[in-house]
Amino acid sequence: MSTMNVAGDPDSDGSRASQTTAASGEGLCADLAEGDELRLPLAREEFTAVARPIRGGTVRIAKRVVTEDHVLEVPVNAEEIRVERRVIERSGDSGVQEYEQIVIEVPLFHDRLEVQKRTRVSDEIVVTKEVSRRIERVRDTVRREEAFVDGDAVIVDAAGDEAV
Repeated sequence: MSTMNVAGDPDSDGSRASQTTAASGEGLCADLAEGDELRLPLAREEFTAVARPIRGGTVRIAKRVVTEDHVLEVPVNAEEIRVERRVIERSGDSGVQEYEQIVIEVPLFHDRLEVQKRTRVSDEIVVTKEVSRRIERVRDTVRREEAFVDGDAVIVDAAGDEAV
């Protein structure tokens, strides 16, 4: 028993099936003896999808300076002078020079506000990346070869039973 591949590859006995081009409209011509096999390979396309990372965009994180008006209520002190006139009745010598010009200076103090600012870190932004996973369906068209029998033949399956 010898086997011939239709692809034109020699088998163990070195024989070849003669093949003509499909453009000529002729097919394969092979001389088979009883018990010989002729094998016709059938091809099928398969497809897979591979996920490759590509740049999908950019997130820009920036900080900016924002000004706000704040109001603080701060207690301040100011010295004031109060002059009070009192009537006194004294007789005699009081030891004060009469009709003398006297100037008295009393220093007055008050608080002046000075604004002091200091910078401190109040918050922070933490940036991380996370990968999320989802399932996407990929559709494509694949080809396969089918064998068909043109003419009178008995078709049997791999177990040797007659197929319908």
